[in-house]
Amino acid sequence: MANWQVDHDSRFSVEIDIGPNDEWVAAMQWPEGETQGGPAMLVIYPSDPDTCPPGGLSQTVLRDVDFKYALERLRGKLAASKRWQRARQDTESKLTGLLASHAASGAITPEYLVLLSRVYVGVVNNGQDKPMEHLASLTGKSAAAIKNHLWQATRKGLLERSPGRAGGHLTDKGTAVLVPLLEGD
Repeated sequence: MANWQVDHDSRFSVEIDIGPNDEWVAAMQWPEGETQGGPAMLVIYPSDPDTCPPGGLSQTVLRDVDFKYALERLRGKLAASKRWQRARQDTESKLTGLLASHAASGAITPEYLVLLSRVYVGVVNNGQDKPMEHLASLTGKSAAAIKNHLWQATRKGLLERSPGRAGGHLTDKGTAVLVPLLEGD
């Protein structure tokens, strides 16, 4: 069963004051590692825990929830964490190196597809402009070939994508292929 409470101590949660007199707090939490799109959870509660503002929540108050501003705060908060940044860069470097070496072989293996998928998800989550062109430059392949390879990864059950949206996530099957690659070095 999912825990439907915002973890205020999570690196991936942000709180913003809303309402005409900041009488409400909007707490938002993104999934671990996600820094793209809207939050997975939104909880609104009174800023004074002892009283509820007269009239309760209204559409006017709800319109004050600024997801873009909250996402910018989340990204700023995470960027300030040097340890998180260093770990992320180390992982990205390792993944892109593995991807480049697998792409150089020319074979469309499950390992290549899962590495491509994982790097794709990472660049989309980090807000990379033109992710297909970025992946094409990393692999030496065309953007059209990258798009086709991601489609193959989805068809083979390694990558799960949301219709109409960039990004997605590795499936359990994809993760099972990726883990030995990362532990192999």
